[in-house]
Amino acid sequence: MIIVAAAVAFSAVGAAGLVLAINRLLRFLANKKLTILGAQRVGKTTLFQTLRDGKPPKRSKYTVDPEPGMEFTLRLKGKDVRFAIPKDMPGHDGVAFPTWRAAFESSDQVWYLFRADLIASGDVATIQLVTSHLTLLKVWLKSMSGPKPSVLLVGTFADQVSDYSHSHEDVLKRVADCAPIKAGQVQLNNAELVVGSLANARMATTMVKTIERAIS
Repeated sequence: MIIVAAAVAFSAVGAAGLVLAINRLLRFLANKKLTILGAQRVGKTTLFQTLRDGKPPKRSKYTVDPEPGMEFTLRLKGKDVRFAIPKDMPGHDGVAFPTWRAAFESSDQVWYLFRADLIASGDVATIQLVTSHLTLLKVWLKSMSGPKPSVLLVGTFADQVSDYSHSHEDVLKRVADCAPIKAGQVQLNNAELVVGSLANARMATTMVKTIERAIS
């Protein structure tokens, strides 16, 4: 799990289109708290690194144990803007749930990441895991009496679906029609759904733009 205290947009070295898309997204998230949740190996750290560096990492990072927080400063129009990550947690099923809940309840935005390719293929274990996670988020959301976070469902690794390159809409529909995703969208206050990939700069640009449209 990655908790990002977003400030404002930044300049980074990378594909111009991706950097522009990230700038637009982070401007919308200015001064808001974003929490990224999901099981292991769904791309949480990869998504953060893409937003931080302006390009997808060459190698994905697998978070095995909780890692200490970090801060970094980016410069925008002559001003230093600080970003902070209190903690990078692995997505162990059950182990991190108390931390998940605390982050969920203190955030403005919550993005739940899951493997779109496995959902689209009907992988039973993934469907069961996503069902249990979204049920927890629903319970936490209903138990909150104050301001509630806006939830976004983000399907990753869509490029691993064999027909994704020429049929994006079909893959999106297959994911959206999966029972836990369909129910989760309704139960989580009409949560938006984004499906895509961070495999390269072109795909990452599309995904970041789609996320920005979904939450703005």
